[in-house]
Parts: sequence; structure tokens; C-alpha cells
Amino acid sequence: MKEGLKIRGLSLSFAGLKALEDVSFDVPPGAIVGLIGPNGAGKSSLLNCLSRLYTPNQGQLRYQGVDLLEQPVHGLASLGIMRTFQNLEMFPEASALDNVLTGSLFRHRVGLLPQLLTLPRARRAHARARREARAFLGQVALEHLADTPVGELAFGTQKNIELARALAGRPSLLLLDEPAAGMNPQESQWLGERIRRIRDELATSVLLVEHDMRLVMSVCEHIVVLVQGRKVFEGTPAEVRCHPLVIEAYLGEEEHAAA
Repeated sequence: MKEGLKIRGLSLSFAGLKALEDVSFDVPPGAIVGLIGPNGAGKSSLLNCLSRLYTPNQGQLRYQGVDLLEQPVHGLASLGIMRTFQNLEMFPEASALDNVLTGSLFRHRVGLLPQLLTLPRARRAHARARREARAFLGQVALEHLADTPVGELAFGTQKNIELARALAGRPSLLLLDEPAAGMNPQESQWLGERIRRIRDELATSVLLVEHDMRLVMSVCEHIVVLVQGRKVFEGTPAEVRCHPLVIEAYLGEEEHAAA
């Protein structure tokens, strides 16, 4: 059986300021794990360590037995790790289809010379990649916007296109950084259903960073809580919902009642 993601003793500092301190938890294969905490808790810093954008001061990151700290940024996709970002990393002048296409081109590489000479196998690979990109737009119900420049679309719609781009890499581990940002409650509910469907149909593990507590509580089987860079609690949604320390540190009485 393949191993999932294992985070052990992760610590990260910037000029003496601790962004993460001795954080450890797992994302088992096929699981949807939530990572929550107030602003500045270290959630995105942790994702940046997993994405190899940051190098931690201490700790271990392993996925399917591979030491991620020995991998370059461009090597993560071949391991099945894809990510969306809190702040959109899109090409606004390009169409939705072309943005999604960038997530899958690494799987359709045929070498530089065939591409330069536009040999038949290069054309076939590109056509196959475009068909797949369109199918992944369909996964987020946006195939009808395939030819629309991303910059003309609403922020919530752009977030779903970014999700489609991540799916185009056929991830076995999907890192989602606030995917519900800019969405209304109905769109957020639809997103939760889509995340569960992605996990079930594509056998993808998910690490979800999100402030929308209704989404987190409805979709995650396990939740990790960070406060000021430290893990203060982890457990099931029911356990997190009722834990006094979590309520005090993050949820607050109003959000606790809503959750």
C-alpha cells in the first residue's frame, strides 16, 4: 500500500520570527484533511514548504516514501503533487482552456526537436492535451467558458479554473489554498461536493486550507488546527467543533454555533 503525506517536526523561521514550530501530521492516501487557523497561523507557509517554495529550518516531509526536501520544485508534478494558490497564479490574457492546458503539458512532452519541427507526434500530443484540458474544465462545469480570457471572469470562477488546471496534472495529492475565496455560500457548497467527487473518482488525497468553516466541516474527515505556527489540536470535525481551545483560538462563539 502506498504511503501518504507525512509531515514531521516542521519548523520555519524568517529573520528569527517563527512561522512554523514543530508541526507534525499525516494526510493518508485517499483522505481529505483540513488545515485551519487564524490569519498568520502558518497555513500557507506550510503549503509553501510542501511546494518547495520555502525550505524549512527543521523537519521532514515525505510523500509515498520520497523525501520532498530533496526534490526540486519542478519535480513535484511527476510525484503527483499539484497545488492551487490563495492569490491566483493565472495568465489573465489567455483563455480558460489555455490556462488549464499548462497544468498537463508536462505529461505530454515529446522532446524539443519534434515540437520545433511540429512533427506529427508533437501535434498529436498537443491535441490530446487540449482534449484533456477541456475535459477537466468540464469537471468544474466550466467547459462553456473554454475560449474566454480568464481576466474577464469573476474571481470565484477563476478559482475553479485554477482547480481544473491542478486536476489536469492528474494529482494523487492535491494542495488547495483557500479554494472557496470569492465564492458565495451556494458556490462553496458546490465546491465541497466537487472536492469529494474528485477524491472518490480520481483517488486523490486532499489537503485543504480554508477559512470557510462550513466547507471545512462538511468535506473534511480530519482537521488540523494551527495557531501562531504551532499545531494546537487535530481530530475529526466533531471533535474540532467542540474543543474549547479551538473555539477560543479560532472559531469564536458565532462560528462555533454556525458550524
